[in-house]
Amino acid sequence: LGKDQQPARHLEAGEVFLEEAEQGLLVQFRCGGDYRLAGPAAIICRNRTWTQEPPVCLDRHQLAELRSVAEPGEQFETFLLSYVS
Repeated sequence: LGKDQQPARHLEAGEVFLEEAEQGLLVQFRCGGDYRLAGPAAIICRNRTWTQEPPVCLDRHQLAELRSVAEPGEQFETFLLSYVS
């Protein structure tokens, strides 16, 4: 995703909420069912620039697979952020 492109308005296995905010367009993400969010729960568009890459929803099998390839001692949340970027 380029910094000046719109994030997906559809999140596989989840929901996307758009809201005008004082600091710009706020996009919030939430996963459904047994899925977990990998990446930020919200991003903001300010002056046509997104603060972060949008997240993805991962099921428990995908999370287990990713945990197996994370470096020992690495914070898993940090690893997930690098995975979705």
